Amino acid sequence: MTVLQDILRWFRQKSSQNDGADLAGVAAYKFVYEVHSELVGKKYDKARDLLLRAMKHRDKIEDPAIADYFLQSLELTWLFTDKYEEAISFFSEYIKQYPQDLAATRGHAAALWYSGKLQDAIHECSHALELKPNDILSLSGRGQILAELGESARAMDDLNHALEAIEAAGQVIPTSTEWYADIEAFVRNGRGVASAALGDDASAMREFESSIALCPENAWVYYNRARVYDDARNGEKARLDYQTALAKDGPALNLAQRERAKSPAPRDSKPIIDTPQLHLCYLVAHADTGTAKRVHAAIGPTSIDWSAVLQGIATWLRVAGADREPRQRACGSL
Repeated sequence: MTVLQDILRWFRQKSSQNDGADLAGVAAYKFVYEVHSELVGKKYDKARDLLLRAMKHRDKIEDPAIADYFLQSLELTWLFTDKYEEAISFFSEYIKQYPQDLAATRGHAAALWYSGKLQDAIHECSHALELKPNDILSLSGRGQILAELGESARAMDDLNHALEAIEAAGQVIPTSTEWYADIEAFVRNGRGVASAALGDDASAMREFESSIALCPENAWVYYNRARVYDDARNGEKARLDYQTALAKDGPALNLAQRERAKSPAPRDSKPIIDTPQLHLCYLVAHADTGTAKRVHAAIGPTSIDWSAVLQGIATWLRVAGADREPRQRACGSL
């Protein structure tokens, strides 16, 4: 059962308890349904206008589930229209007045994530977990962001805890299976990114396949898999996954991902590598942090001439083109 269905059921119960005389309850019911209709119709600007007007009366919203629904819906209207800075501005101000509203902190984290401010997004996810330890969405979000940053061990820790929380919650609320399936799909997508960074492409592919089976409309999983294919020099599979990612919208790619998917950096040529330092440069240029760390450990920190590393990176960028960007973002929605 979705959050919306829970709220509508609550309104019906309130109205029946008052023999249908609670006109305020009826009006609220109609308002929630109107917002939902605009969201389903992808009329995000209209939905946002309705929600912002409602949130001006936050002090009169007594039920936290309703406030959470409004805040989560607001978050989507900004993320799905690439208006990340507007979302950041709203949530940062809102949190000052209502610091205990978990959905606002989550929304702030998501907007920071989509805008590329990953460290700030991690901070907000951690704040959300202070408000509600083991919060599934916050564990999922922080784990995915950590995976994008190449902090694979920390990412796996969060994502594994998220899976455990999903399993436990599913046993308590078995009617919300669809919602939990979507969240699990995002978590497994993040685990795929982390596995690939650790050099375990086979596990990464299994995680991506599991994610697609749970939520086939999620554009982020195809984008991430394309990045792994790209790094493996499998250009044709990468191209097909980028195309699929651009066509999916449940959720769609963010603005930066769409630009990359439309014009992915060519990965056909390799630099000439004749020293361990240059090999490390090549890995750094590809943002393959997992492999880079293993190479660094193998050749030993004392054998690294970091001036040569920096010079090698500059050489690599001249040889291969400066349009190669670190593997970043694209794990899945909060």
